[in-house]
Amino acid sequence: GAVLLLTYLTLVPLLFLLYGSLTSARDPGTFTFANYVRAYTDAAAFRLLANSMVYAVGAAAISFVTGTLLAWMSERTNTPLRGLFFSLSLIPLIIPGVLFTVAWIFLLSPKIGLINVFLVWLFGLEHPPFTSYSLYAMMWVDGLHYSPLAFLLMSAAFRSMDPSLEESALMSGAGLRQTFSRITLRLAAPAMASAFFILFVRALETFEVPALLGLPAGIQVFTSKIWLATRRYPPDFGLAGAYASSLLLLTSIGVYFYSRLTRETQRFATVTGKGFRPRMIDLGRWRYLTAAFLLLYLCLIVILPLFVLLWNSLLPFYMPPSIQALSSLTLSNYPVAFKFPQT
Repeated sequence: GAVLLLTYLTLVPLLFLLYGSLTSARDPGTFTFANYVRAYTDAAAFRLLANSMVYAVGAAAISFVTGTLLAWMSERTNTPLRGLFFSLSLIPLIIPGVLFTVAWIFLLSPKIGLINVFLVWLFGLEHPPFTSYSLYAMMWVDGLHYSPLAFLLMSAAFRSMDPSLEESALMSGAGLRQTFSRITLRLAAPAMASAFFILFVRALETFEVPALLGLPAGIQVFTSKIWLATRRYPPDFGLAGAYASSLLLLTSIGVYFYSRLTRETQRFATVTGKGFRPRMIDLGRWRYLTAAFLLLYLCLIVILPLFVLLWNSLLPFYMPPSIQALSSLTLSNYPVAFKFPQT
């Protein structure tokens, strides 16, 4: 029964998607490939594919690298505050993606961005150094938002890893860097590859970041292009279906590689007959640097986004934080929000 229900929920939307992409808008009963011809003969078709791939790979790489480093610091080193960090790092997964994106617009906007305003004031710059409306900003915001997902995936891998091979390498004279690169990373290779493909597929499917940061800059990916096709008058559902089919093909390729990697995890398994606890690496004085990295990460992913959202919710119009702005703080926005859309 469960298999039939899952098959129904999966195949029915897929069949309607393919049917819509192969149907003429003027004559619904006529099958045609005109929608695919329009989609792939468009002059911007190659740029659309390139933007989608660069965005997905870049966002996945930022999430993966950040989450893996944080997982290693938290699970395998004596970094201070790592226990507190594990709990606080889950907060971004609770924040909706659209709110996280809006928060980073207030932080990186070239005119009102809090970070830009601070850096221009601090260094006397003529122009703001960052902008929230670029492909790099899209990758940064999306990658940062989902880095806790990579952290959770890689934390489980590092926590369950048998430390006997690492201990043997250290006792044989291998340094910390050699042990990490030749033993730790190779044992975690399947989990790392699986985590990357999960993040890649998820980045391809996301919409709020391309819509809020990409469209104002004229940067389009598949998800935003699908939305634009449905916003026309009349809505072009056939063209949207053609783009959605392309997106489905890309995500299916990512899922295929993920399934291949998860089937080969037994090649990297270690056999042990006793319980073990992962070896904690003593970083010495470097542990204060890793602790500072954890605090910086929490500031970027939790403290700054929540602060800028709360700050703007208490103002009648946007003003950067200052002594003068404190006199304008008000709760009047909240009654209006709770009465919406009646007001």
